[in-house]
Amino acid sequence: MHCADKPLTGLTIVVTRARHQAGKLVTALESAGASVLEFPVIKTVDPPDWAAVDTAIQDLPSYDWVVFTSANAVRCFLTRMQALGREPQSLRSARIAVVGTSTAAQLAEHDLTPDLIPDDFVAEGLIEAFGRAGVGGGSRILLPRALKAREVLPEALRAMGAAVHVAPVYRTTIGDGDAQTLDRLAQGVVDAVTFTSPSTVTGFLRLTATSAAADALSRIAVASIGPVTSDAVISAGYTVTAEADPHTVGGLVQALEKWAATRRKT
Repeated sequence: MHCADKPLTGLTIVVTRARHQAGKLVTALESAGASVLEFPVIKTVDPPDWAAVDTAIQDLPSYDWVVFTSANAVRCFLTRMQALGREPQSLRSARIAVVGTSTAAQLAEHDLTPDLIPDDFVAEGLIEAFGRAGVGGGSRILLPRALKAREVLPEALRAMGAAVHVAPVYRTTIGDGDAQTLDRLAQGVVDAVTFTSPSTVTGFLRLTATSAAADALSRIAVASIGPVTSDAVISAGYTVTAEADPHTVGGLVQALEKWAATRRKT
């Protein structure tokens, strides 16, 4: 396929993911013909303390399930395990559930395979899958996650009768952005921006708030990885142009390709 024939040729798209996570999306967009600008609006750092996590790691054999809702949670939890002298394979003492294929891929890097992946890659899909799996009274569940996260999953599991231990393994802070990308946003030469979590929406708005790019989301296409992220965009007063389905990097690129095709017809 010639460059001119690619679905995103001629479009400039901003990727807002943390720098260490942006590679896959950047590569996919560039392969589809887009010119990509990185604008890391978030970064992950250690939690305020490791006490809850360290206790959970020592007590791993007591859990029936370990649940990961993001690749970051997998990466940070396994890194902490290794810092305490525990091998990733120690997780095999429990069943493992993940929210989607990206999270599963992070586990696969350590030769670990999840026992449960929902059909719908959001917390609500995981809740339904747990219901079908018979999770209920007496189940002990470990949930390594971000310090601040939606309470939908732990609350639903507790309502089923499970004992849920939430262990913060990282926290999300505002990223460093990129001065050149900020200038391009202000100049109006960007066609679309991608968001992969509510925190990327918040980070983008904070980093652009006092600049000439403050109204960028009113002028360009907004692509979201899924309904939770879309809700954050809408709550901030903006419109979602394209939403991924499935809620993956591949789904996000496909959603942008469909938008681009429609745009060219009008």
